[in-house]
Amino acid sequence: MRWIMLDRILTMEASGSATGLKAVTASEDYFEHHFETFPVVPGVLVLEMMGNLAGRLGIYSWLKKSGKAMTSLPLGVESVHYHRFVRPGSVVMVSATLGDLDESRATFQCEAHVDGEVVSTCVCEHHFFDPADPGREQAIIEDLRSLWPECDV
Repeated sequence: MRWIMLDRILTMEASGSATGLKAVTASEDYFEHHFETFPVVPGVLVLEMMGNLAGRLGIYSWLKKSGKAMTSLPLGVESVHYHRFVRPGSVVMVSATLGDLDESRATFQCEAHVDGEVVSTCVCEHHFFDPADPGREQAIIEDLRSLWPECDV
């Protein structure tokens, strides 16, 4: 199972910033049990939105830097803060900013907003590695293009 918690990437700069969005519909299956009388997006899924964007920003930054599509693997999350609930009908705007980038790791400052109000923030770290399968590199690029049709690689 893949958890792609973004509907679209809106902007992405190789210099290290990206924005994306997730339109939360009332038909999302997790609302059935979270919670029946007060449906809210589970905080871990808001975190997943931020991690999805950060990972793809890292992949894009590596592509622009080296010409190689790397696989992204989340390593950890620090300083997670939740400020507000995300309810059905919300549009979550997610941003990620690249911090440190070395040969195999990167850190990102991430934020999620609804109606201009901060919902959640975190610092996440991803590990990047060369896919062993040569065909996997094209799949990584296609995944990036599926969320960001304007992708220039």
